[in-house]
Amino acid sequence: MNLSSAQLASIRATDPERYDALNAVTATQAFDNQEPAKFRGGVAALRAVRVAGRMTKTERLFANRLDMQKSANVIRGWKYERVNFKLDDPETGRAINYRPDFLVWNLDGSVTLIEVKGGWIAEKGMLKFRIAMSLYPEFRFELWQFKGSVWTLLRESCSATTRTRV
Repeated sequence: MNLSSAQLASIRATDPERYDALNAVTATQAFDNQEPAKFRGGVAALRAVRVAGRMTKTERLFANRLDMQKSANVIRGWKYERVNFKLDDPETGRAINYRPDFLVWNLDGSVTLIEVKGGWIAEKGMLKFRIAMSLYPEFRFELWQFKGSVWTLLRESCSATTRTRV
């Protein structure tokens, strides 16, 4: 299915879920036809195809971990992709969005923002995480990686004394 830019813009404005589905189909077709250059970002972008607002497999695994922590009364609760930060890209100066994967309420009333990555981490994702961490020291940020069936805490931002209370 070949749609013009105007048609895609109209679909995006009126039916975001259909737009996301069309993007996923386009990415799959480009991959199946071995034409990654036709898809935005080429081969690297094909690895990261996901529908906004829906969890990846790695995010679902971490959500299960958070559910277990909530059941064991280690945390008070969590939400998926509930916070959005407007950041400035230091290279281009353009506005970029950063949405951490999880917002976690701790038992002491503090908030932790968690980013979850799989085995391969794109530089752009790391850049957004580092910028948000430096601009918002009042929040505790954590970067977790799932690699080889093991969760590893790669980065953690601030000390417990400066956590934000809700």
